[in-house]
Amino acid sequence: MMTVANANIQFSGFYRKNSNPMSLLPMGNRIQEIRECYQQAADCVHQAEAQNDPKVKKQFLELTRRWLLLARCYTNLISR
Repeated sequence: MMTVANANIQFSGFYRKNSNPMSLLPMGNRIQEIRECYQQAADCVHQAEAQNDPKVKKQFLELTRRWLLLARCYTNLISR
């Protein structure tokens, strides 16, 4: 059974072995991953704009920030 703790351990072990996991993907797939991050961020912005509850709106904006951060990380990994 996969738990969050197990997933974190497996991912951290994978990351130590492969310092750039994005290098395992073909370039087209890497670019697609970045594109999908930006699309998810845009979707979160639209969801935030549609919310009346300030707490829910804040959560969507936080998700937006995280998607953008992930896109930036992927971009930095590609440019290495």
